[in-house]
Amino acid sequence: MHYVIQKRMTEAKRLLLNSSMPVGAIAAQVGYDNYSYFSRLFKRNVGITPAEYRRNNKLLQSSALQEP
Repeated sequence: MHYVIQKRMTEAKRLLLNSSMPVGAIAAQVGYDNYSYFSRLFKRNVGITPAEYRRNNKLLQSSALQEP
């Protein structure tokens, strides 16, 4: 079971970074009908919420692009 969750979280992280899909749609895309459950599970596995993950990584990407 742990393997399946890890695969889903990896795909969710990829979608969070590479798409503009709402988090709820990403949750459904990776197999979770309940957004709240997905968000809790994501936070338990990654350490931050899906929205925080997207926001933090977008900030890192934009600052990396601005460096000479």
